[in-house]
This record gives sequence, C-alpha cells and structure tokens, in this order.
Amino acid sequence: MRAKIGHELPETRYTDRKGRPKQVRYWSMHEPEGLFRPNGEVDEIRWLRLERVGELLTYERDITVVAALQRVHASVA
Repeated sequence: MRAKIGHELPETRYTDRKGRPKQVRYWSMHEPEGLFRPNGEVDEIRWLRLERVGELLTYERDITVVAALQRVHASVA
C-alpha cells in the first residue's frame, strides 16, 4: 500500500514486551493506493474517521500522536 506522506508527527519510544527499546516515527498520510498485505509488522489495518480513533487507543503514547494529528488536520482544514 502506498500513500502520500504529509506532516511528521511526534515519535514514541518505549520498551517492548521482550525488553527491547523501540522507537516509532509517524507521519500523516493521504490518498492511499494499492492493496494491504499482512506482514510481520502489521497484521491488520482499519480506516476510521479521525474523531473515532481515540475509542480504540489504550496507550498514552498513541493518544499523544493522535492529538498531534488532530492539530495538523485542524490547521490545514
């Protein structure tokens, strides 16, 4: 699946379940093309309206990233 990259969002850093440090970087994206195929990193994707994303989040670090995406979205709308 390919998409146009937009604004960079805040990165997150944490220790995974195996005790390894992990750094994840995020960007807003637009206009996806192609098909998604599950792989070793991502087994599922869902497209949601931005205002519904918070319903599914469980980690504070993800809430911070989505809040930044909401600010970006509001500034370009």
